[in-house]
Parts: sequence; structure tokens; C-alpha cells
Amino acid sequence: MRLIGRPELLALGVDLRSAACSLAAELEAASWQSSGDARRAFPNARISAERIVVDLDDRHCVELAVIYEKGVAMVLFAGLSARMKSVSAAKSGRRA
Repeated sequence: MRLIGRPELLALGVDLRSAACSLAAELEAASWQSSGDARRAFPNARISAERIVVDLDDRHCVELAVIYEKGVAMVLFAGLSARMKSVSAAKSGRRA
């Protein structure tokens, strides 16, 4: 997959550098055709049709938008899980 937003992923900090690098490498090596392929690669991730949320640790996560037909994964959010909920709610017009 082509990964868009690698710098945002790798900017998570020293504590998460290994997890972020591993995730980036897995995404770039993947060739998913459907969300089922993503589910097999990341069984603990929260996956909807075009969105994937991968937990890096107890507090941090990465949200990705995936276009399976084009082989593209884009980092939408990388950071504290609680912050992602407020960002997602703000985008949808709801309260967190």
C-alpha cells in the first residue's frame, strides 16, 4: 500500500517510535483488496468499510482511511486516543 502521512505517524515521539515504524512498514508492505484483508492483518483494530483505527498502546492510536482499489492508506490521526474522539466528534458536529 502507498502510505500517505508517514511523517505524522513517525512524529508520535520516542516512546512510540518502534510501534509507529512497525505499523508504517506493515502498511507499506500490504496489498489489501478489502477490509477483510486488513482485519486479518490487524485482528484487534477497529475496522469499518474505509476506516481503520489501530491502537499503538493503551493511550495512543492511529486512524487510517484506506482506498483498497487504489492501494492507498492515509493517516487521518495519530496521537492520544482521547484526543481522536474529540477530533472525530468535532468533524461530525457531535460532542465527544
